[in-house]
This record gives sequence, C-alpha cells and structure tokens, in this order.
Amino acid sequence: LGSLVVKGSPYQIGYYQREPFSFEMKCDFHPWMNARILILDHPYMTISAPDGRFEISRVPHGVHSLRIWHELHGYIFRENIALKSDNLDLGTIDFTLSNENKATLGLE
Repeated sequence: LGSLVVKGSPYQIGYYQREPFSFEMKCDFHPWMNARILILDHPYMTISAPDGRFEISRVPHGVHSLRIWHELHGYIFRENIALKSDNLDLGTIDFTLSNENKATLGLE
C-alpha cells in the first residue's frame, strides 16, 4: 500500500468487490509483521486448526464450490460439492501437493 501509518491513528482501505486472490500486507521495518488478506463476497470460510481440521457453519443447501488455499501455493483445489441433507459433514478430506503445486484430493 505504500503508506506510512502513525501509531494510534486509523487507516482505512476501501475494497468494494470480491478479490479472486489473496494479497500480502507487511511492514517494511518489522519483517515478522505480515498478513494475508482474502476478500470474499460471502461468510463461508475458515482457517484450519493445527491438526488440519476445519468447520464452516450454516452453509445453505445447494451446490457450492469448495476451494482450498495454501499460503505458499495459492489455490490448490476446487471442486463443486452438493449439500442436500441436514447432515452436512463432508467427512475426511485428504490431499497431497505434487512438485507442480497441484493437489490430489479425496473425500471419504
């Protein structure tokens, strides 16, 4: 963003539409201060726990695109998933990354 923000002063950034990719925000003075920002046009997202488990609550019935994003590799998987019943548990999702940063994913 290229702006110097004084400690304690607000700084607003306006984004008005969904972004297809994340972007990095970082401090040039403090290398440990960084963040990845992903702007979505819906509330259905989560961050996985250290053991890889995740939960996305209150997803409506229908066909949805499940996308998996990795900080180093970007989007590594996308698949349409149909949610039809009250039990919306997808079970276990296993995936591995190849050297080409492509994912092989299996739903149990």
